[in-house]
Parts: sequence; C-alpha cells; structure tokens
Amino acid sequence: MNNQLVSFAQSFNSLNTSVEQNKKSIEEVNKKLDLSSQYAKRNSLRFYGFDENDDDIVQVVVDFISNILKVPCTIQDIDCAFRIGKSVKNDGKPRSVLVNFVNNWKRSQVFAAKKEFEEVWD
Repeated sequence: MNNQLVSFAQSFNSLNTSVEQNKKSIEEVNKKLDLSSQYAKRNSLRFYGFDENDDDIVQVVVDFISNILKVPCTIQDIDCAFRIGKSVKNDGKPRSVLVNFVNNWKRSQVFAAKKEFEEVWD
C-alpha cells in the first residue's frame, strides 16, 4: 500500500512537471504568434467605401491609389487585397478591404497620401 502511494505521488509529480512545461511552451508560442501577427500587419492598410459589386478588388485598389491618391502603384505592389467580414445584402454598407502591400515603403507612401487626401476633404 505504501509503495503504491509513493508510485502514485511520483506519477503525479511527473505529470505536474509536464503540465508546467507545457504551460511555459504555450506562453512562448503565443508570444511568437503575437510578434508574427504584428509583423504581418505592418504592411497592411484597411480601405473603406469600395462598392461590393467590384469584381477585381485588387485592380480597384490600384486604380484608387494611382488616380485618387496620386501614388504610383501597380498590381505588383500589392500582395493581396480582400474584403473583411460577412456580406450583408440588405445592410447597404460595403465591407472594408484589407490590402497587404509587398513592402512597407509602398504602404508608407499610400498612408502619407491618405493623410493629405483627408486634409483636402475635411
């Protein structure tokens, strides 16, 4: 009986140690995931107001950046562009568009032009 208690206590301690190691490992993975997510977002901008019936949203974004914001932009400058959220047909409000740029300097150019654009329209 005493040997069984000792064996049980050893098993319990081993499992408890394993759980603590797993908790630390999960915390480290979550920190790395947060850093990776922040790094991925640094090349992104969100746009509002593009009509839902626009088929090629990448081309619409390129046209907006080039023609309205007056920043030279081609399809090669954009990694991807997609709408965020579920489409609500009766809502009337278009979903926002998340644009991931290939590099950060193009994103910065567009962001700076956006600020100037807002000042003109305020």
